[in-house]
Amino acid sequence: MAKHDVRRNPLIHVGAHFGEELELYRELGYTTTLWVEAQPHAFQILKSRVGELYCQQAAVWDESGLEMEFNQTNNSVSSGFFELFQNENWQKEVRIERKIVIKTTTLAQVVKRFEENGVLGERFVLRLDVQGSEYRALRSSLSLLKRIDYICCEVTRGENAYRNAEKRWKIVFLLLTQKWVPLFNRINPVNSHGETIFLPLTQVPKFVLPCIYMRIVALLDTTRYHLRNLLNTLKRSQV
Repeated sequence: MAKHDVRRNPLIHVGAHFGEELELYRELGYTTTLWVEAQPHAFQILKSRVGELYCQQAAVWDESGLEMEFNQTNNSVSSGFFELFQNENWQKEVRIERKIVIKTTTLAQVVKRFEENGVLGERFVLRLDVQGSEYRALRSSLSLLKRIDYICCEVTRGENAYRNAEKRWKIVFLLLTQKWVPLFNRINPVNSHGETIFLPLTQVPKFVLPCIYMRIVALLDTTRYHLRNLLNTLKRSQV
């Protein structure tokens, strides 16, 4: 492997749920993966899978020590600080079952705790999947950017995902001020929800060809979605 292969650095997954991506990260070649999950019941399952040293129970926000209501959904994985829009386009079968109170922490504190556990060095990769709280997690921890190789961040463009959560453009603007750019964006056309990969501006030339490939894949996905809708419409009109 290349000397500067980022997979040699730990990957921190915030919003880990049960650690469903464990095998995927291993297949991708990441030698160390660190996990963060807010929900107490999900964290217990996560801990049994990955080991206590490599995970933390923490609800990441832009301020620590706040006691906030956390919405637990029937599918568990969609739980978060922001309520869901209930409409026919976005997880219409998902509902909030109960609210619990969780104390917040910051991304910087999470990183510090992993350092104290001896499982995190100077550099790492960050994946944020915290159901609408990504902007809040990033804005209080911008000093960490100099240590991060890249960020894979859950985002939403529309109004039909998380109620009152900051949208993708705000995350993009925040990182642009720090000379980070969105290299690749993959959004589900059904609910305007997906992920964006951010890189330091100086690293972009290294990833031009992969970016072109991934953009083609995203366009094909969108084309297939609209084609299926068109065919379904035509079929219904013939009935």
